Amino acid sequence: MIYLDNMATTPIDPRVLEVYTTALTTLLGNPSARYHSAGERCYEEIEKVRKGIGASLGIRPSEIYFVPSATVANNIALLGVASFYSGKKSHILLSAIEHASVLECAPALRAMGYDVEIIPCNTRGIVEPDQVKRMLRPTTLLVSVMAVNNEIGTIQPVEEIAKEAKQNRSLFHCDASQALGKTEISALKDADILTFSSHKAYGPLGVACLALKSHVRLKPLTFGGKQERGVWAGTENYHGIVAFGKAFDLAVQEWREDAERILVLGKMLTERIFDIFPGSWRNGDPERSVPHCLSITFQGIAGELLFQYLARKGIVVSFGSACASLSGRKSHVLSAIGLEDEEQRRTLRIALSRFTKEDEIAFVCEALEALRR
Repeated sequence: MIYLDNMATTPIDPRVLEVYTTALTTLLGNPSARYHSAGERCYEEIEKVRKGIGASLGIRPSEIYFVPSATVANNIALLGVASFYSGKKSHILLSAIEHASVLECAPALRAMGYDVEIIPCNTRGIVEPDQVKRMLRPTTLLVSVMAVNNEIGTIQPVEEIAKEAKQNRSLFHCDASQALGKTEISALKDADILTFSSHKAYGPLGVACLALKSHVRLKPLTFGGKQERGVWAGTENYHGIVAFGKAFDLAVQEWREDAERILVLGKMLTERIFDIFPGSWRNGDPERSVPHCLSITFQGIAGELLFQYLARKGIVVSFGSACASLSGRKSHVLSAIGLEDEEQRRTLRIALSRFTKEDEIAFVCEALEALRR
């Protein structure tokens, strides 16, 4: 199998797996049961990871919270925060290209009494700071714009957007699930709330991180425990957290090296696609995109036919985000950049990783050439 759906999930890095396996076989105890050495050790291992991630982000360890998924983190960032500030401010801005775990909070936010507006992007898939500035109001509580789009790979100008939000005295939430391991995360330092996902960065499933600056308040969404200082009730997935810590460190250390190699492979693939299928194009802004994500609209062939053909060859790609594919809906991201329904049906997402090999890309190119013959 040639796995090219790495925006949906990534394989676990062997170095992370080693840490994960060691944790599974040596750490036994409940981090909340600190009245004995087993629980204390588990607690201390979590705190080491919390300290390491905080240092990488330039924030205090006490501002790092571990939760089961990025979807949970995004829900807390929007619904938990909005619930606390209800009655103080009344306006929220969400970008048109956010993950479903952000956009689908809108009905609940409106039910709380908030006026939720959607920030459009340009045809290249970029949310422009000037557009955000025009839409901000004195009553704007929160602005949510992701760091890297999960369908077309565009890198958003979050530093500038964070400044606009700060000048307006609004909170800025940034879903950075797709940024970790693909970009320089120091660019995210001005966000008030950040979301990171383990399995998007070669770590295990079942753990994510919510970075919440100390001036941000929220009401919890779960009850029955005081874990994570009340932000998320329930025993921490401490084995997963320890492994996530290793994945986070590797992502920070190796993202540039990975990106340079993946850029070469992606260029090799896209050039061959454009030769084999003249008139095809890459969606997004090539000057402001991560090389890992190639959203290609193919000319002269139906996307479903191409998808099925590649699947028979053992090549795994996708139509768009995993969540959208499951629902059977058209892509809100491709709609936001102006693609017609028929063009969307000819669009596939091909996503590379640090483990993608040159001979795998060569095999994909050969398979595509064989199809056209």
